[in-house]
Amino acid sequence: MRALFVTVPARVHALPVVPLAWALRALGHEVLVATADEGGAVAEAGLAVADVSPELDLLAYYGQPVLRRHPEFTERRAPSDEDFAVLCEMLGDINAHLAEPVLAVAGHWRPDFVVYEGSAPVGALAAAVLGVPAVRLGIRVERWPAMAERIGAKLAAAARSRGVVLPPDAATISMTPPSVLPALDGEVPMRCVPFNGGSVVSEPPKTARPVVAVTMGATWSTLGLIGSLVRAASEVDAEFVLALGEQDLAPLGALPSNVHSAGWLPLTELLPHCAAVVHHGGCGTAFTALAHGVPQLIVPAGITHYATAEVLRERGVALVGTGDHVDSALLKEILAADAQRAAAAEVRAEITAMPAPAEVAARLTELVQA
Repeated sequence: MRALFVTVPARVHALPVVPLAWALRALGHEVLVATADEGGAVAEAGLAVADVSPELDLLAYYGQPVLRRHPEFTERRAPSDEDFAVLCEMLGDINAHLAEPVLAVAGHWRPDFVVYEGSAPVGALAAAVLGVPAVRLGIRVERWPAMAERIGAKLAAAARSRGVVLPPDAATISMTPPSVLPALDGEVPMRCVPFNGGSVVSEPPKTARPVVAVTMGATWSTLGLIGSLVRAASEVDAEFVLALGEQDLAPLGALPSNVHSAGWLPLTELLPHCAAVVHHGGCGTAFTALAHGVPQLIVPAGITHYATAEVLRERGVALVGTGDHVDSALLKEILAADAQRAAAAEVRAEITAMPAPAEVAARLTELVQA
């Protein structure tokens, strides 16, 4: 069988499809990922990729114009209804932009079914036009049903022009453990197997002190927040590893002796050695921490990050900071947070017991053939 995966053209949206895509490949099925821009990072995993919009620069085309109109969108504050509307507008416009090229790829490649990550219902449109099943892959910790409706509304014109409507999904796959978010009827659970990209494995930190990972995603790093964290870290009896990618830390000056800049580092290699992780609330980081049983200190940035932080705080696996500042008291609190550590271990065991992507891939092919 042929499975077409469709993702929003961003690394954070594309990488979570890799484990299921490879599970299908391992069963002998053909897989093609339709995405663009940084979504093409899935090619690093050896998957075939169709770049459906080679000219697309997601941040320049959609992110920056939205931020110029709504500069308050990136402020570290509790989100508003307007923030939600702005996010839906942006994702809806991205889906509408991808509609024609995704339909062209789908029409040429002729998949037997389409798997789309939740923010890319353009994949469901392609499935409807071809008359094949659509499978939704949830990559978020929390649910956003209203978001799916609003994004889908942006595809209404393209659907009408082809005489189709977006049908119900043949299956919805969720990686969120039931104790974090109870499963909905009919949802197919799947174990989160984090994939943060390939790497040459390095030696783990050599220290008797606890290690704290720090990452703020590809978009949301701010020197103000990082600076406050670095200063606070100097007062904490722990080693801090800054996995901040290409973030320029030169303006911060010399780092304290217990703070180490690692550049880009897959969290799957770092977190097994960590006592805690400090991050912005991105779902990729959150899921990776959950899978490794690591307590989380979340300083949320965008609207979806606040939602993730709240869900994880309610489950007891995370502490949540506010604003653009982290102090030493908060860092010491997460390192001493026995309740969060115990809850994180519970969730890790729960994730381990969920069906692996290989099991879900086998079930999926049965569902779409039914």
